[in-house]
Amino acid sequence: MKLVFVTGLESIDKKSIINLALQRSGLLRKSRVVDFDSLSDMREEIKTAEEFESLQILIKDYYKKSQKILIDVLKEQKDLVIVDGCLTFRTMNHGYIQAMPKDFFETFKPSVMVILEKMPGVGQRLVPEVVEQQQVNRFYAFACSLTSGALLKIIKFREKRILDAVESLIGVLKY
Repeated sequence: MKLVFVTGLESIDKKSIINLALQRSGLLRKSRVVDFDSLSDMREEIKTAEEFESLQILIKDYYKKSQKILIDVLKEQKDLVIVDGCLTFRTMNHGYIQAMPKDFFETFKPSVMVILEKMPGVGQRLVPEVVEQQQVNRFYAFACSLTSGALLKIIKFREKRILDAVESLIGVLKY
């Protein structure tokens, strides 16, 4: 079984890229996608938490729910399991916090971590906050890949070139 962790900023439609890659690669029936982004009610609470202690409790709850979902899926024994989730959250009051703790990557040991990154269109620039969070995600992904042994793939694409991202992801999923 191959476990792939796919991440990117919330503004990136990871779900569509993953589904297109599975359909075009012929891996759809042999795989299962676990959508940690479906825990969005918790994400909003995390982002707006005012006290650091409550933020830590929310993150632990988010991780426990994510872990339970993944364990249930792993019991199905599919050839390929793709986890669609965030690496970090940007909070209003406390800066960045990890969405998936290092323990997650040490326990589940994904084969590959994929970061999907949007590049600006011709003559455009990315908002500084987007650039900053993409950098934070890269640093955190690199650290997690070191502890878990996962390969790290960064797929950059332009908004109107989503099929480029799909083709790159197919290459990761097939090998």
